[in-house]
Amino acid sequence: QSAKYHRLNLQNPAAAPFLESYKKAITVMLQLPPSDARNWYRNAFIHTLDCPHGNWWFVVWHRGYTGWFERTVRELSGDPNFAFPYWDWTALPQVPDSFFNGVLDPNNPAFIASYNEFYSQLSNPMSALWNSFSTAQLQQMRNRGFQSVNDVWQAVRDSPMFFPRGRARTLTRQNPGFDATTRRAVSIGTIRNALAPTDFITFGSGKTANHSESATQGILESQPHNNVHNNIGGFMQDLLSPTDPVFFAHHSNIDRLWDVWTRKQQRLGLPTLPTGANLPLWANEPFLFFIGPDGKPVAKNKAGDYATIGDFDYNYEPGSGEAV
Repeated sequence: QSAKYHRLNLQNPAAAPFLESYKKAITVMLQLPPSDARNWYRNAFIHTLDCPHGNWWFVVWHRGYTGWFERTVRELSGDPNFAFPYWDWTALPQVPDSFFNGVLDPNNPAFIASYNEFYSQLSNPMSALWNSFSTAQLQQMRNRGFQSVNDVWQAVRDSPMFFPRGRARTLTRQNPGFDATTRRAVSIGTIRNALAPTDFITFGSGKTANHSESATQGILESQPHNNVHNNIGGFMQDLLSPTDPVFFAHHSNIDRLWDVWTRKQQRLGLPTLPTGANLPLWANEPFLFFIGPDGKPVAKNKAGDYATIGDFDYNYEPGSGEAV
């Protein structure tokens, strides 16, 4: 069906202007004060504080997160047609060369160079953010094991989640290719296996009581998703991964594969979401930390708000896996 915005394969020459718009927006966000929720690092912290992995909210949370961020990029780049180019790693099993250009590379001098500098710039704004949290938001933080903002900083230090300039990525322009394990994880055979399940929980990841818990991981999450993150290295290895601009090209492809799976299910007359009593449990999960292009919290704050592409109104140029 037609959509207002079209997410192109980043190897398509027509995607080049969108990558330029993305660079413009990144430059603006890196220069915004960390007291502004649209600051580049503040946006990455949403992922640190709230992202689900190893549970059945994995695909839907990342759709909401990437979708709102796409709107912010549209606003801050001044490109009214902006849509995230997706990285089809099945067809291109290496870091795209464009992501070593300018601010698409997290080793670029526009990024914060050291942990100490990162902490000194973000410490007060993160404390102010924490102090602004509602009771419901604080409950989400407790689900995650964060009793105070100090716990967040301890996690950032201990994991570690911050990588200094020069170590922001392991793969380089000279050596951009995936290792053998990751090549297998993104291969068309693995993608077909990932798209084969006929129910949402097997396709996505396992059922948990809340989105900060871990259960099992579906093939999509455990294979291409995890291996690509870990093989790129640096920021991409941990929960400040959206600091690396390639994060959103990676997650646009994960979302594209969810869309492929959904259309396959529809064609076969099979359910596209959890069924029975599982559906309200899944749909009512609170997502309380997304930020809109105005820098304010968004009104859509439940998983069910992102069950379909909906108001984000984008579709995808066909890529690997479409044949299913």
